[in-house]
Amino acid sequence: MRSQSWRPPNPFKHLSKRLRLILLSVLVCLSILVSYWVWAQQPVHLTMMLQGQEIPNWQLIVDDFEAANPDIKIDLIEGPNATDLREDLYTTSFCWEILPTT
Repeated sequence: MRSQSWRPPNPFKHLSKRLRLILLSVLVCLSILVSYWVWAQQPVHLTMMLQGQEIPNWQLIVDDFEAANPDIKIDLIEGPNATDLREDLYTTSFCWEILPTT
């Protein structure tokens, strides 16, 4: 004799397979639309590291860009002129993104 386990009632059992597929498709489409809407509402924040003498030239471009795109903020950070020091900063910043913060 096989033991029967109790299962909760299936509210979709009385629906046809076609109607279940349509309902599932509608739910998937709605979840995609809602997630896109939420994602599109998030502000964007970018950070650029440049050599010190390049910042005044880039600041004009950034100001024009931010005026045209008020939901995007760009920070310019003055980095060292030495290539090896700048490379070390890039590497450190990438590693810092990967490491978990506690």
